[in-house]
Amino acid sequence: MKSTQSPEAVSVDVRTLASSQTEQRAVDEILLLLEQLTQQESTTIKLILDRLYDIGSINLINRKVKPRSLNRISHAIASQTKPVFRFFGIRWFRGNCPQLITDWLYEQVKFQPVIAAQEIIETHSLPNSPADPDNDALELRKLRSQLQWRTGLLGGSLGVLSAVLVFNTTGLFPNPNLASPQPSSPTAQQLSP
Repeated sequence: MKSTQSPEAVSVDVRTLASSQTEQRAVDEILLLLEQLTQQESTTIKLILDRLYDIGSINLINRKVKPRSLNRISHAIASQTKPVFRFFGIRWFRGNCPQLITDWLYEQVKFQPVIAAQEIIETHSLPNSPADPDNDALELRKLRSQLQWRTGLLGGSLGVLSAVLVFNTTGLFPNPNLASPQPSSPTAQQLSP
């Protein structure tokens, strides 16, 4: 069988293929450059993550923990957990952010035609449509039980932490390293006149 495509259609396909290969090569180079940037600028990334952690932890604690005493304790705990967040945050950043940034930048320069909002609504079903209220109620119950479980876990861990702090500061648990020195037996040099 012979191909029924005209020479013009073949040349357009070849140009499209070449431009898409060039485009993919450029996107791969951008990804490589961003990966190198994350390796070279690790101090800057650590500082950015620290600031994001400070802002996020303060806002989350202020929103979720209402009692003032628990709020202060939560802020103290949050400041102690920053190194753990930094360790996992840097690993996540290096593993995911170069690809995410590359994809975002590529989307910015694709210049796809803008689809009207009405067409989007017509072509896609709405995720929270009232067609299945039983599913929504089930999901709501599940989320509420997860919230109760996590709130109980947070309260229990705060209670244990505060008990340890109270017992440690009030001296209910004596520290064997800080015990008073025991008198030693006299030596021969101390007894001779």
